[in-house]
Amino acid sequence: MKKISLILFLPVVFFTYYAAAAEDIYKVVNKSIEHYNNHQYSESLAALETIKNSRSNYTNWYYYYAINQTRLKNYDEAQLNFETYIKNSNATNTAKAYYYIGMIQFYKGEYEKALNSLELSLDVSDDPKLDNMIEALIDKTIRYQSYFENSKKTNLLLLAGYNFDTNALNLSESTFSDNLNGHIFGYGFSISHKLADRYSFVFEPTLAVLDNYTLDNKFKANSSVQSSDALQILLSAPIRFYFENEKYANKFDVSLNIYNAYLPVTTATRELTLSSVFIKTQILTPFSSNYAVRYNATVAADSSYGFTSDDDDASGLRFEFLATLVKYLSAKNAKNVFYDLGVDYSSTKGINTRYKKYLTAVGYMYPSLQDTTSSVRLGYQYLNYSEKISPRIDNQINFSYGISKNLQNNSTLFFSLGAVSNSSNVELNKYSDLNIGIQYTKSIGF
Repeated sequence: MKKISLILFLPVVFFTYYAAAAEDIYKVVNKSIEHYNNHQYSESLAALETIKNSRSNYTNWYYYYAINQTRLKNYDEAQLNFETYIKNSNATNTAKAYYYIGMIQFYKGEYEKALNSLELSLDVSDDPKLDNMIEALIDKTIRYQSYFENSKKTNLLLLAGYNFDTNALNLSESTFSDNLNGHIFGYGFSISHKLADRYSFVFEPTLAVLDNYTLDNKFKANSSVQSSDALQILLSAPIRFYFENEKYANKFDVSLNIYNAYLPVTTATRELTLSSVFIKTQILTPFSSNYAVRYNATVAADSSYGFTSDDDDASGLRFEFLATLVKYLSAKNAKNVFYDLGVDYSSTKGINTRYKKYLTAVGYMYPSLQDTTSSVRLGYQYLNYSEKISPRIDNQINFSYGISKNLQNNSTLFFSLGAVSNSSNVELNKYSDLNIGIQYTKSIGF
């Protein structure tokens, strides 16, 4: 009789023991999840380590351990634990694990492997929200794969264009006896080399040279219309990077620049008229799937040459700021409405060159016929030279339309149309202008 009682009692003991052990595991896991939700990933891992010896009886341990390692960017260990979780789980429970593996492979630049993992995740997923996340990452992976397959370390960009301008000098036509119509031929090149080229960080020093040559309305050389033909040289050291979460990426573009402009000031030979060292920053911050704000800021130290009076010395500091609100109207952001608001401030040595400028604009970018992209913009600008010997105030309305077409062999054709109406309290600066142009660019990578 005693033996029978002992046999009946033993299963109860073992059941009670394992029930208590399971309860302890769940308490630790819940604590780990709490740490994870508070972004305390190291603490979450430490909690899971205390039940590491029981992981063979609790497959989800590998999943929770892996997502914490992913957040800490320990990608190899995270992927290994996701794979162990998948191997020991029912296929219907593996969609998120495959998604995270695809994300890890994307971060490691293994785009083909990432696409395979994401397709597996999509195959077994029954969660519409997860499906949207998978499809978004698949689209992003394809774009990155295409970029790196076509990306070259060194890139040469060639540019040639023509523009007809009814007022090549942007000055009052009543002041000049000559016709100010101009046929403007533009040409130039830029060459860049990527010293660093990763999915979230690019450092690409660039040298750009641009030149204009203007002929009058009879296609003849004319010193008046050619007085604004500037040879421009820019040496830039831009760094592009971004920080992202599961939904959005904040993109940063910071560059140190050296700029020189050469103009025919006193003779037909062009001389250095402006030299500038400036830092330019652009930040794109999405705050929903439909809206983003783009900030542009420039701080420049300008040096002016060729002025005849100290009052006309344009040397000094210059500040520019522009904020653009973008509303996306399509899933791939190909169609959007944008709103500009900006201010420029020049603090120069010469009182005649100090100014404040305020601007605002609204625009629309959209896909157009024959695989082209069009952009239309209407803007207003207020310019004030309040400290000038003869104070000057301008009010300007401007309009622009552009359409671009990507051609074969990394070429682009761009058509533009613009109009400006500038009113001023100074007669010389009252003008209107119409222009139409075409530009061709060719990119060569090696």
